Amino acid sequence: MRHWSLRGTTMTTNRGGARRRLATIALISTGALVLTACGDDEQSDPPRPTSTASAPSPTEQVEAAYQRYWDVYVQLSNSGDIDSAAFTGIAEGSFIESTLKNLRDQADSGVVRVGEPAFSAFRTEVKGQKATSLVCLDEREWSAKHDGEKLPPPDTDPSPIEASLERRDGGWIVTDLDFRKGETCPSAK
Repeated sequence: MRHWSLRGTTMTTNRGGARRRLATIALISTGALVLTACGDDEQSDPPRPTSTASAPSPTEQVEAAYQRYWDVYVQLSNSGDIDSAAFTGIAEGSFIESTLKNLRDQADSGVVRVGEPAFSAFRTEVKGQKATSLVCLDEREWSAKHDGEKLPPPDTDPSPIEASLERRDGGWIVTDLDFRKGETCPSAK
C-alpha cells in the first residue's frame, strides 16, 4: 500500500486498484473523445457568415462611375503624365479628346494640379440604360504649381458639372460632360 497526502488529508490507495481506476478513467476519456469526434457533422461545421449588404442601386452605380471619371481626371491633372488609355472603360466620346488635349496643354505649359477637388450635391437620374449625374465641383482646395512654383488657389465658387452616362457591358460609362450654367451649387464651405 501507498500513502500520499493532498493538503493535509492522508489517503491510502492500493496499487492494483489505482491502476484499474486509472485504466478505467483513460478508457472513459478515450471513449468520450471518440464520441465527440464522431458527433453530428452539422454541429461541427463553423457557422457561415451571412451578408447583410445589398447590391448598390442603379443610382449608386452611376455616381460611382462618375466618381471614377473624376478620380482618373484628378490623377492625370496632378501627375502631368497624360495617358490616353487611362479613361478606357470609364469614359468615351468626343469630349474625351478635348479633355485629354486640355490636360496635355496644361502639362506641356508646366502646370500640374496639387491636392484634390471636393464634390457635393450629387443629383442623379437613371432611365433604363442612360443616366445623368450632376455634381458640384469645388476647386478651392485643388491648387496648382507652375514649373514647381505654387500658384494662388482658385477663387471660384463650386461649379455644377453634369455627366451623361450609358450602361455598357454591365457597367456605366461617362459619355459626355456639360458645365451647367443655369444650375447653382452651395458656395459655403
